[in-house]
Amino acid sequence: MNEQIFQDKNLLEQLKRLTLERLKAMPENTELAIGSDSYSKSDLITHVTATDELGKEIMSIQLEFLQDLASGEIYKDENSYHTS
Repeated sequence: MNEQIFQDKNLLEQLKRLTLERLKAMPENTELAIGSDSYSKSDLITHVTATDELGKEIMSIQLEFLQDLASGEIYKDENSYHTS
């Protein structure tokens, strides 16, 4: 987890807003498994809003995904992206 982002209040708020908007855009029946626990869309939103440890982990996952998307890293594995 990138602790520096969580220490900068401005960056934290921006990442929090971005993560919440991405979560709100998900279908209502979305569930995410983290470890051995499963969380509903509502649970995820609650944890991100509270900025608790799970909320920070969700924000870190979103940030890593967006960084990989922007850098093109996500497309390097030919099996991870299909155009058909």
